[in-house]
Amino acid sequence: MEEKKSESICELADKIGEKYKDIKDVVLAIQKVILDNAGSLPEKYKPKSIMESRFIPAEEAYKKGMTSCGAMVNISSEMLRHLGYKVKLIHGESKDSVDHAWISVFDSESDSWIEYDLTKKDAVVLTTNTKKMETDSWEEIRDQIMRDHETLEERRRKRGLKD
Repeated sequence: MEEKKSESICELADKIGEKYKDIKDVVLAIQKVILDNAGSLPEKYKPKSIMESRFIPAEEAYKKGMTSCGAMVNISSEMLRHLGYKVKLIHGESKDSVDHAWISVFDSESDSWIEYDLTKKDAVVLTTNTKKMETDSWEEIRDQIMRDHETLEERRRKRGLKD
């Protein structure tokens, strides 16, 4: 029996881009594609660290069904950039995590950057999120992410967070 070839994330992005024009609709459609794909797999792959979550290639993260914040940022930013959008990656914290990631997308209609957190319902960025750095590529801030990885347990303890 021949194995069905799965669509690449760029092919999926093209379908979304044909159907939706409003940036929020595009982002929500991408979020749905990522979550539906993960839900269709027998088992989602959970990254072992922030380094893996942030630096795994988008296509690989999608195929593994990863839904960590960093993986979702990688997948969504690649899809959005493929469609011609300007995207920034945001490294920060949320009330539940000392390491969190979300995106900022330039909306030419409003001539402004709009932030989206694909790990949240309706991709809404909570007011409790704290932005540490904004970048075009995780590679640009690799040293900061490494330092954060090395101090993860200490920072969790200080905030009273469990694993």
